[in-house]
Amino acid sequence: MKQQVKFRFRLFSAMLSLGAALQLITGCSSATSPGPNAPLTPNVWSSISSVGFTPRAALSSCVVGGKIYALGGTPSGDFNREVNTVEVYDPLTNTWSTPVTTGNFAARRSHTSSAVNGKIYVIGGVLDDSMGKVVTTVQMFDPSTSVWSTLNTTGSFTPRFGHVAVVVGSKIYCIGGETSGPVLTTNDVFDVSTNTWSTLLTSGTYSPNEFHTGDLIGGKIYTIGGMDGHADSLEQLEVSANAWSVPSWSGPMLNRYGHTTGVVNGKIFASGGISRGKGVLTQMFDPASGVWSTLTTAGTPLLRAFGTSSTIDGKIYVIGGMDTVGMLHACEVFTP
Repeated sequence: MKQQVKFRFRLFSAMLSLGAALQLITGCSSATSPGPNAPLTPNVWSSISSVGFTPRAALSSCVVGGKIYALGGTPSGDFNREVNTVEVYDPLTNTWSTPVTTGNFAARRSHTSSAVNGKIYVIGGVLDDSMGKVVTTVQMFDPSTSVWSTLNTTGSFTPRFGHVAVVVGSKIYCIGGETSGPVLTTNDVFDVSTNTWSTLLTSGTYSPNEFHTGDLIGGKIYTIGGMDGHADSLEQLEVSANAWSVPSWSGPMLNRYGHTTGVVNGKIFASGGISRGKGVLTQMFDPASGVWSTLTTAGTPLLRAFGTSSTIDGKIYVIGGMDTVGMLHACEVFTP
C-alpha cells in the first residue's frame, strides 16, 4: 500500500508541476496532417490518428514488423489502477487495432517493453490489484501468434519501475528505477537467448535515477533527465567496457523527467516531460559533437508527460501520457 500511495502522490504532483510549467513550456495543439506518410519538411510535428487508442499514461511501446505495440499503463481518471491493454498502430495505414490475444498479460504501469528477434519482452512495472507490488517476472508477447507467456528465468533481477530498458544485441539493459524506497543504484541485464538475469558490474559512477530515458548510439547507452534530482543529467554507459561516465556537452539542455526520446541519424531528440527550468519542448543532442540544440519546429506538440515513443523510418511517434487535465487521447509524430 505504501508503494502505491507513493506513486499516486508522485503522479498527482506531476500534474501540478505540469500546470506550473505552462508559463515556461508552450503546450498548443500540433499541426494537423492527413497522415504520417504525407511529405513533410524537417522538424515537423503532426497529428496522427488516435481512433482506437485508449488514453493512458505510464505505458510502454516498441516496434515489431513496422508496427508500434502500445502496452499497459494507467487509464483516464484512474491513478490507482492499471490495465493490460494491447493496441497496435500501423503507420502505413494510420490506423489503430486491438489484437485478440491468448495467455495472461499482467496489468501494469511504469514498465518497459523491448523488441528482440520479433518478440516483445515486458519487464518491471507496478501490478494491478496488488497494492503497489512491483512485477518480478518477465513476460513475452509473440506478435506472430498473439500469445503471451511468462518466462522461466535464472539469475537475479531487482524488481523495479520507472526504469529504462535498452536493447543491445540479445540483451536488455535495465537501468535505474525504484522498488520500494530509494532509487536503485544497481542495473540488471536480461539475456533473451538464455532467459538469464545478471547484475551489471560497472566502473565509473551512475547517478540513481527514474522516469528518465535511455538510447543506444555507437555502442554507448545515453541516459537523459530523471525525477530524483537529476533532471539535468546526461550520462553514458560504454557497453563494451561496462563503464559509466559523464560526457562533455554544451548547449541549452532542458531539465526534464517523464519525457520521451528517439534516435534518428545518430542524434537523440527529446520532447515533452516536466521541466524544472526554462526551455521548449523539442531538443536535439548530437553525441558526435556533444552539443545540445533547441529546435525550431513546424507545428507545436501537445504538452504531455509519462507518454511513450517509438521510432520507425526516421519518424518519432509519441503516444499517450497526460497533461494538466488528464490522460491524452491525441497521438503525434515528429519528423526531424
